[in-house]
Amino acid sequence: MKTVKKVIRYMISILLTILIILLLFTLIVSFTLGHKEYIYQKFDETDYYTKIYEQVVSSFEDYMYQSGLDIKVFENLVSKEKVKKDTNTIISNIFSGINEEIETQSIKDNFNANIDRIMGNNALNITQRKAVDSLIDKLVKKYTDTILHFEYENKINNYYKVIMQYMDIFKKGIIIAIAVCILALIGITTRRIYRIFNFLGISCISSGTFLIIVNIVINTGIKIQKLAILSDAMSEVIRSILTQILNIITLSGCTLIAVGIISIVLTNLIHNWRKYA
Repeated sequence: MKTVKKVIRYMISILLTILIILLLFTLIVSFTLGHKEYIYQKFDETDYYTKIYEQVVSSFEDYMYQSGLDIKVFENLVSKEKVKKDTNTIISNIFSGINEEIETQSIKDNFNANIDRIMGNNALNITQRKAVDSLIDKLVKKYTDTILHFEYENKINNYYKVIMQYMDIFKKGIIIAIAVCILALIGITTRRIYRIFNFLGISCISSGTFLIIVNIVINTGIKIQKLAILSDAMSEVIRSILTQILNIITLSGCTLIAVGIISIVLTNLIHNWRKYA
């Protein structure tokens, strides 16, 4: 009977290890990629908005040379604040599914205002007006293409909602399963409470060790600082997110190992003190 109980305790400890690992991964994803504020924060930290703004201005310069128009026509068409607002709108659409459109009328108005200011009393003829309107449409398209890295916001939002919904259910299920495992340990080990903390400590140490190994394997196998996805600006954001997530995993692993060691050592010291005092 003792052997059977011992085997059951070790099986519960192994199951607890797996459940703790899964719970940590779901919590990390939920508190990082699961919040648009986290994405905004990463955009600020990596100076993403400034880089996208510079890309927009640079893309406009290509049309400036092609059109032969005065350089002043292309000045102040967009601002960094507008780029930030429109970028955040795109991210918000992905998280909320509202599908708010990016405002582009101001680009057209600013371009026409520059044309009128430079041309003065010389009105554009019909041919010139058509050429300017065509150029404006190209500039607007170039602007949206530069800041818009997600072409299917609604589809991404649908996937996001399903993933987060299942993740929430999964997280609650894991918490319940952990509670059941702990209760099962208590039920099997009623007279020797310190053993409960020993097995919980073993689970924590095992989980923490696994997380640290995962971090080492990922850092060894993937050169995160060399990852290139979509644009240089977006690549830096993704690298920053991955780096922070791996740091959180490492910190969580070290914390679990520390908690596990303290749990085992402290409860055994108390048990031995009570036994031999």
